[in-house]
Amino acid sequence: MSEEQSTKRKSAPLPSQAESQQHASYMTHSIDPQPRCECCAPPSFSDGDSTSAPTRPNRWGRESKLQIAAYVRSLEPFEPCYMFFYGSLMDPEVLQAVLGLKELPTMRKGTISGLQPMMWGPYPTLVRTTGVGEKVSGMAWECTSEVHFRKLEAYETSHYTWQACSIELEDGRVLDKSRVFIWAGHPKCDELREGTFDLEKYQREVKPSMFGFGDPEE
Repeated sequence: MSEEQSTKRKSAPLPSQAESQQHASYMTHSIDPQPRCECCAPPSFSDGDSTSAPTRPNRWGRESKLQIAAYVRSLEPFEPCYMFFYGSLMDPEVLQAVLGLKELPTMRKGTISGLQPMMWGPYPTLVRTTGVGEKVSGMAWECTSEVHFRKLEAYETSHYTWQACSIELEDGRVLDKSRVFIWAGHPKCDELREGTFDLEKYQREVKPSMFGFGDPEE
C-alpha cells in the first residue's frame, strides 16, 4: 500500500470494548499461558510488585539471564522510533484497532537482518542467532507516543521483548535505532518450530472474528 493510498483510505471502524477484550483473551490464552518450557515462562516478581526485580529461585542459567535482560530493557525510557512489524500488525487496520488510532496508520515496506524467523503456535516470532540470520520482510511504522508503545508491549505479551534494529526501506533508506519485538525466551525453546507467518490467511480466518471486520469466510 502506498503512502498516498494509506492517507486517502477511509479510517477503519474501531472495535468495541467487548471485541478488544475478546482479542486480548485470544492473544493471551489461545496458547497455554504457562509454557511447558520453563525457560520461556515470564519472570516472577516478589510480593506482586511489578517494580521489584524478577526472580526465579534456583535457576540462574542462560534462560533466566534472557528474562532478566528483557525486564531491564522494559525499564528503559521511551524515545520516538520506528517499529518493525512482521506478523498481524503488518495489517494497518489491525494496528489501528490495537492502538485505538483515529486514522489508518501510514506504513512502509522494509526488511531487517540478523534474526531467525520461527513460529510459536500460530504466532510468528524472531530469535537471536549466532549465524548471519535471515532477511525478514515486514512493515515499518513511526511510533511517537509512549502510550502507543506500551499498548504494543501488552499486545505482544511477556513472551516477547523488544530490541533495537535497523530497518532498510524499499528506497534504500535505513532507519537506525528502530525497534522490533522478538522472542523473550531461549532461542532453542522446544515450543518454537520452523515456519512462516501467512498474513493473508490471518486476514481471512482470524482478523474478522477478532476485530469485527466482517464475517470469516465459510
